[in-house]
Amino acid sequence: MQQERNIFPIVNDGFTVKEAIDEAKRCLHCKVPQCRKGCPIGNNIPEFVRQLSKGNMGGAMSIINETSNLPAICGRVCPATAICTDGIATDEKGYVITSDYPMGMTTRRGVFAGGDVVHRPQTVVLAMKAAKEVAQGIAQYVDAVKLLQHIENKA
Repeated sequence: MQQERNIFPIVNDGFTVKEAIDEAKRCLHCKVPQCRKGCPIGNNIPEFVRQLSKGNMGGAMSIINETSNLPAICGRVCPATAICTDGIATDEKGYVITSDYPMGMTTRRGVFAGGDVVHRPQTVVLAMKAAKEVAQGIAQYVDAVKLLQHIENKA
């Protein structure tokens, strides 16, 4: 029996509820969500992920059911990794790669990340430190953009 079992490909069993909530909390909440644009059936992925990250399974399911009659199948064939992280480099473990200056900027210009999406899950103290560093990086980026716009307006 064991020999026969090894000839079939492994089927992804999906996430536990806790794993699904933890994964939803990794969402970058992009200003222009590529997941929404890239979804071939038009699912409202940002709202689904928002509900899921709060642990609201019923709300998340309602969002998906608005556009999909087969959410379990769609979830297994969705190329989410390619759509959601398009232009954002990740390491071999799937964590987002960020720059040191401005701190926390991903490889997609103007998109910042910190905490668990960049590092393995951390203690609250380390996560707060990372959040402060990324906030400073965002401020540096915004200041630089404002300066460039000011220079362009004067020219």
